[in-house]
Amino acid sequence: MRFDPSLSREAVLVSLRQEAEQVYGAERLAELAPFVEVAATALWRLAQAPLEPTETEPDLLASGGPRG
Repeated sequence: MRFDPSLSREAVLVSLRQEAEQVYGAERLAELAPFVEVAATALWRLAQAPLEPTETEPDLLASGGPRG
């Protein structure tokens, strides 16, 4: 799926349902429906958020890098 940020939440949901049906089949689609809905909402919300750089950047070198 290629994501288009101008899509509505419903359009994202329809697209994800179609992808899920192609990958997992129609019989599993009902079982996956709650997860597909959550994923569609999350993708749509991310598309609504401004993704411009902030003035504050993490100083990974000073802190020794990410800890994992």
